[in-house]
Amino acid sequence: MTLKKLLLPVTTMILAIALIMTGVYAYRIKRDYDVLTLSLLDENRDQGQLIIDGVNYGNHLTRHDSAQFWIPLDQVMLWKTEGITVSNSGQRIYIDMDKLYFEHEDERIEAFVKTHTSAINMPLHFIEDKPYLSAQTLARLFGYQVKTFDETGSVVFYSEDAPLYETVLSQGTDRYLMIENRNRIKWDSTTQSVKMYVYQKGEGDSYTRVMNESGDVFDIKTGQLSSLMPLSTEIQPYRVETQKVAQPVSLTWEAVESYNQSLNKQDTQFESELNVISPTWFNLNVNGILINSAEIEYVNNAHNQGLAVWGLYKNNFDPDWTQDLLGNTIDQDYSIAQLLYYANFYHLDGINLDFENIYLKDQDALSDYVANMSKILKMNDLTLSMDVTRPRGSDQWSKVYDRAALQSSVDYMVLMAYDEFWASSPLSGPVASIPWTEQSIEWSLETIPAHKLVLGMPYYTRRWEESKQGNSWKKTGSKAITISATENLIEEKSLDISYDEDNGVNYTEYTEEGIRYRIWIEDVLSLEKRLGLANQHRLAGVASWRRGYGNDAFEKSVTEWLNQ
Repeated sequence: MTLKKLLLPVTTMILAIALIMTGVYAYRIKRDYDVLTLSLLDENRDQGQLIIDGVNYGNHLTRHDSAQFWIPLDQVMLWKTEGITVSNSGQRIYIDMDKLYFEHEDERIEAFVKTHTSAINMPLHFIEDKPYLSAQTLARLFGYQVKTFDETGSVVFYSEDAPLYETVLSQGTDRYLMIENRNRIKWDSTTQSVKMYVYQKGEGDSYTRVMNESGDVFDIKTGQLSSLMPLSTEIQPYRVETQKVAQPVSLTWEAVESYNQSLNKQDTQFESELNVISPTWFNLNVNGILINSAEIEYVNNAHNQGLAVWGLYKNNFDPDWTQDLLGNTIDQDYSIAQLLYYANFYHLDGINLDFENIYLKDQDALSDYVANMSKILKMNDLTLSMDVTRPRGSDQWSKVYDRAALQSSVDYMVLMAYDEFWASSPLSGPVASIPWTEQSIEWSLETIPAHKLVLGMPYYTRRWEESKQGNSWKKTGSKAITISATENLIEEKSLDISYDEDNGVNYTEYTEEGIRYRIWIEDVLSLEKRLGLANQHRLAGVASWRRGYGNDAFEKSVTEWLNQ
């Protein structure tokens, strides 16, 4: 045997051993790499994921609280790259109508909104000074379904073009983690059959992206997946679906000055005395634009408690903006189309119109505007109510209302029977004496049918300040105070209460440091007198300004009146 023949098996053996050792070494390196990688992984790596149309925008993006999941505006702008504009104030966004989902079961409503609305606006919620929109709002805006995961805070938007599937992983299926979008390492094998959600399907021998019920993300070899069941991506069209209120109406206004106030009240427990809530959500701006501060969870909560929701639309008491609107039919149609859109988006049952301080010369234009608004809103079966002042007052605050014409267009007219003596009144006096209130009702009934007239009642009083000037007292200031604050003040100062026969209300006063303070008291006595007037004149109901100003005794009295 030659040396060459002798060395050949030895060389082969050495090479084989080297290959084996190399494989073992490589395996150990891979094992050590996996162990090290797993040890360095952020245990919160899958927190706050945002997934849209099968694309994962990243981790730690979303935020959530007990009620809602929030998506950062900058990610929304990456998703929807056209048709969204941030307002100059930075407090809201404007979205072009042609970028929105708005399909309605009534073709007339759909056509009117799409024809007359160029854009709608949505308020932003700020968390640590960063703007967000709720996941529910975004899904409704753009016609998506959304699934959220409480444990990780992750959110998945899916649609017909990129559905979300449900599957069950069999026992023993390997799950992989993807590291730095390049390498996959085996995480574990399922020890039992578990439900998973598939949001990104692979093909052939590739990997499919899945989430467990907590929202953690894994890769599964596509061949290991069995049947996939797509979750429904059907988006129901908007529809005529409103809640009517049987008389008597018992309404209160919810004063909302910002979107955050709507959020803060989204899970509120409403008082038993109510069957209608009217949050002050829609404010007239220039060019027929309505500034929107509404919140859908507030509406859902009210509906769950059996209340109808009539969103309030006000003119900001600006006669010039109002005149511009009433003189421009394009702006009028734009404003009405926005009301119709928001009513559908938020599932409103009605609109409460609060237009005050209007030039007398715009009286006919106001009546025409309300008539047209009523015709359009009735297509959606929305209740339309309008707030009016006591007749026979000033031109801009009272005579501007052609009550006979207006009542023919609306379902209800709410008589704001308060501020007989207003904040800047030259004299001190009751917010609404009982004789003055009854006269206001009687004058209103001359042009408004009783079954349409709702009596507005004050849930506040005023503490008047007067200074001595010579031998007399002169009013120098006033402050509106709630019912509870009034009671606390009386108790704190041990004030004596007397009955003011002429005004039909209780009265008290005290003097401190040369200032005389006078209070015509709003209490259960005056409240029940007003409820009696509503019964006597067979009115459609009552309304109170405003929510949060009453107390338990007021709630009890109105509840008993409502259920009698």
